[in-house]
Amino acid sequence: MGLKPTVTTNYEDNKAAAIAPGLANIEVKIGGASDGIPGRVYTISGETAKEDARAIFKGGPLLKAIYDAIDAGSTQIYAVRIGTATPATVRSYSGTGSLDTATAALAATIQAGGVYGAELLTDPPLWLMPSTNDDHEIDGDSYAPFSGGSDGSALSNGDYITGLNATRDRKDAAWIHAVGGNTGALWTAILTHCAEMKTTYLAERFAMLETPPFTSSAERGTPQYNADLDDYVDAILAMMATVGDKNAVVLAGGALFLNPDGEEEVHSVVSAVAGTVAGLPIHKSWINKPVKNIIKSNPGEDSLVPAWRPADIERLLAARVNMVHLEEGMGYVITENLTGAAAGSDYGQANELRVSYVAAKAARNAAKPFIGEENDDLGDGLAAMTKAASKPLRNLVKSKNLIDFEVSARSDADDRDLGNAYLRIGLRHVKHFKRIVQTIWMKPQE
Repeated sequence: MGLKPTVTTNYEDNKAAAIAPGLANIEVKIGGASDGIPGRVYTISGETAKEDARAIFKGGPLLKAIYDAIDAGSTQIYAVRIGTATPATVRSYSGTGSLDTATAALAATIQAGGVYGAELLTDPPLWLMPSTNDDHEIDGDSYAPFSGGSDGSALSNGDYITGLNATRDRKDAAWIHAVGGNTGALWTAILTHCAEMKTTYLAERFAMLETPPFTSSAERGTPQYNADLDDYVDAILAMMATVGDKNAVVLAGGALFLNPDGEEEVHSVVSAVAGTVAGLPIHKSWINKPVKNIIKSNPGEDSLVPAWRPADIERLLAARVNMVHLEEGMGYVITENLTGAAAGSDYGQANELRVSYVAAKAARNAAKPFIGEENDDLGDGLAAMTKAASKPLRNLVKSKNLIDFEVSARSDADDRDLGNAYLRIGLRHVKHFKRIVQTIWMKPQE
């Protein structure tokens, strides 16, 4: 326990844990872009969200991911451009200008047109004046735009870490997506950030993690394509062998989407799944929920990159990896909602993790007013705290996000001397169908 009086939350498996709401369906996205101030957190929301995002970021992977998420259902995103951008500093003029000294008339012309003059390296200095008409208006064809800058599109691990750190004060964000962050080292950095958000900032946050993109020069279904796909699945399984974290929700593969310019393009499915999830109540399973903004192809499997084979899906699900697949009669749907928690963990379902995190935040907020109150021998303080922590959990039951809960509190003599009290909260989650087995009888049963 730190020196500052506070209320903290622990998460335990196979027992009632100190947990329970207010986590909204808000996502953090960090990634490379063509414009926008690096490191600044922009709030993208409302009816003009896509237009606002385009005005800020102009282009790049971050903008594409924002479009995919909004098209799928996201309503609020905290977006951070990462990378080191270099401002444009060079402008060239055509040879239609005339050489003259810097006079008041020239300065007025430049100011009126909003254009800088280009100083010549002469002694005394002279200026290259763009061509003007009789009204002293600058000829727009006589010069080129500023050039020589860079949008910082080659991102380093440090750029991603800087972007993660920029989002620390956005405690209402439920999950984070690092666009293009698809290496083992970046997965580790993102999950470390999620852990830090809970322990240091008391803000639950999990990660939607990308896998590397699939590439093959062969046609789908050919032996070479299948061999490339085998290698791809093997590589993902090798990455997952190092993951045992409930805050990891890994989504493999890509699909065909419209980019901000209205062109068909393959992107990771992470943003579209995140947008789909943002439109669901927190307790809802993601299984078989349609990802509506994937472009339909004929045959339909051509919209998925790669086109998963049944064996691939089984192998990936066994390793706690999610994906989007084509389901007959339903379209493109989310296959599962698994977290990357270690085998046997109670926190293996992403929807249940979300409810647990919402419950934790609510119970913690309900307990905060008791800091500084009496921790008496009769236990009246504990009883009052238990009652307060139960209220938001009861609201979760009323809203059908939970089935039931248990709350108990303890503080022995030594704990009272130290000022410690312990709440144990157990949650009974809403359950969903996962396998439906049909039995067909040739004849009616008597």
